Amino acid sequence: MVANRLVDPRSKLGLVDWTDERGHLHRGWQAQVEWPSQQAELGHQHYLRAMDRLLPHRQQIEDQLFRRVTQIFSLPLRLVFYDVTSTYFEGDGVCEIAGYGHSSDHREDRAQVVIGLAVTQEGLPITHRVFKGNTVDVSTLAPMSAELKERFGLREPVVVCDRGMFSDANLTALEEQGFKYVLCLRSREQKEFGQALAAALGQGLRRPRELDAERVLAEVSVEPDRRHLVVYSAMRARHDFEVRDRRLRRALEALWRLHERAPKEYLSEREIVSRATRILVESKVGKLFEYQAGFGSFRFWLRRDLYRRERRADGFFVLKTNHPDLPAPEILQSYLQLQEVERAFRAVKTLLKLRPVYHWRQPRVEAHIFIVFLAFLLAKVLELKLHAAGLDLSIAHALDQLAQLKAVEHTWEEQAIVVQATRPDRLTERILTALGIRLTSPVVRVTKTAAA
Repeated sequence: MVANRLVDPRSKLGLVDWTDERGHLHRGWQAQVEWPSQQAELGHQHYLRAMDRLLPHRQQIEDQLFRRVTQIFSLPLRLVFYDVTSTYFEGDGVCEIAGYGHSSDHREDRAQVVIGLAVTQEGLPITHRVFKGNTVDVSTLAPMSAELKERFGLREPVVVCDRGMFSDANLTALEEQGFKYVLCLRSREQKEFGQALAAALGQGLRRPRELDAERVLAEVSVEPDRRHLVVYSAMRARHDFEVRDRRLRRALEALWRLHERAPKEYLSEREIVSRATRILVESKVGKLFEYQAGFGSFRFWLRRDLYRRERRADGFFVLKTNHPDLPAPEILQSYLQLQEVERAFRAVKTLLKLRPVYHWRQPRVEAHIFIVFLAFLLAKVLELKLHAAGLDLSIAHALDQLAQLKAVEHTWEEQAIVVQATRPDRLTERILTALGIRLTSPVVRVTKTAAA
């Protein structure tokens, strides 16, 4: 199941031969594989039972794999990146922990589960947890950090999280557990953000306008025993401005339409307030507007003081850490490396096809996610082996290249059926060598015919 998830993701039923209600035979993936053990075909029930046997050993397997992989590659664990994503269910059948909440796939109309993932700075997964679908992202960090400490004994590494994990409760929990951390302030509305930004600008932090300019940063003192790093990016400033500008234009168009319709349609104050609220909430710039409503009348205006404050903060983000010695450039670099988790989620959902989830019981759903986790770990190990051999290839690129290898079946002098591999090209040979695979003979299998 792990191998299939990596090279040709299918459902568990898609692994086996099966006949539909019309009597049509569907050939499964396992029939395309030359198993070295010559094992008999496995049925659908075998895979489901294997999932049931697998799940109770999840923690033990994760622990041993983590230690084994870090030993193989001699990887010092200095940074731990943590983030969450979600995956939703199709159809009406959902598991016990499914729920409705913020969807990273923008499918709030579907029941989902939330998945927390911790990875190393090389992108190797350490552990994962499955949470109920309505779990708020920020509430997942404390239990995950406790698990990292109890199971893996991690004390020195720095935990790095995005703004969705920022809360006073999380900072307290991390500090009580003895962790160092790097987190991005959650909102521009936070008092710390305004204080840090004012201090950085007071120090003369420059704001280059060239989009290709490097990020500039300044460390400021806002509170004792904490360090705040103010970072400015011209590219981010352009992005912030353009996103807000598009939202403002859509909001203004909708508000002007409501202004014109209110007297024509004799709208009540209640109906006007309802429509205006919906417009402002959906536009995501509601805080920048104020309005007055009455029977058949609606007027609105932009809060220019807030708009100027938003413009002033374009391109800035503020990092907070309790690490006393980590140099400022490394603090910034560690935060930027959070993209390793984003890459992991992208691979899990696209390359390994986490969704659709064909299981409706909680243990099976969690086992399915664990199998995807194992496939992703295998993918990262293969990728590290490729990089160690000087091949700067992603695992997706390497698999596409290896897919050019084919097994061709032909009859030899009516005495045997021969399965023979095609000849690999130079890049394919380098990939196989990097992975420790040697094709000693192009002949994969020889089966004598009945005539022979």
